[in-house]
Amino acid sequence: MRNSFASVLLALLLAASARAICLHPAPRLLCAEYSQSDAVVTARLLRTRHVTLSNDDDVLLLTMQTEKVLRGKMRSVFTVVDSPYTGRALVPEKGQRYLLFLSYSKNYKAWAPDSCGNSGPLEESTEVLKGIDQMKEQTGGTIQGVVWPDPGTTILVHGSRHTFKTTTDDKGEFKVQVPAGAYSVSVNHDGKRFEPDPLSYEDPKRLRIHDGGCAQVQFNVIEGK
Repeated sequence: MRNSFASVLLALLLAASARAICLHPAPRLLCAEYSQSDAVVTARLLRTRHVTLSNDDDVLLLTMQTEKVLRGKMRSVFTVVDSPYTGRALVPEKGQRYLLFLSYSKNYKAWAPDSCGNSGPLEESTEVLKGIDQMKEQTGGTIQGVVWPDPGTTILVHGSRHTFKTTTDDKGEFKVQVPAGAYSVSVNHDGKRFEPDPLSYEDPKRLRIHDGGCAQVQFNVIEGK
């Protein structure tokens, strides 16, 4: 399910930094994070370990007990890897209950949250849970993003049955409503070439839209043809 984009992004998110690294476009949309996460669960913190790995990478390993699985699959007890430096939503307090949007890291053999996403203490997640319930009632989803810095750019969203076309607004942003399915996005503007931003949330060449879900992508102008 995860691709090279996900591996690069997870490495960036776990980097020891004085502040969190937020991907683009910001903020992270609930419909995108929910549909693109490997698992979404509510869980209770059992214990915390602060460890230094062989590559001198300081991390927190949080042992969690699953309470409810909202998306994907999860064992009754699992490990979350987090950075002690990035100011994430996970405040290590034994017994604390969380709503977690997680991706699995093979390198760490643990689950990881998005530093700028919707994970947080369960008691503060009432509106997020309402949003998840509303998404489950929707049909189709959206693909949205930014072409920086280029308003008026043509956006083509290619599906197995249809191609959808739109243009970016004066801020370089776009949004396309699509049925559930697999898609890719291409960008076209005379005299210019584009590439996905390294911090784009998803790979625009491989998008999967679920009912009620969405995807966020960002492109940069790289050079003239």
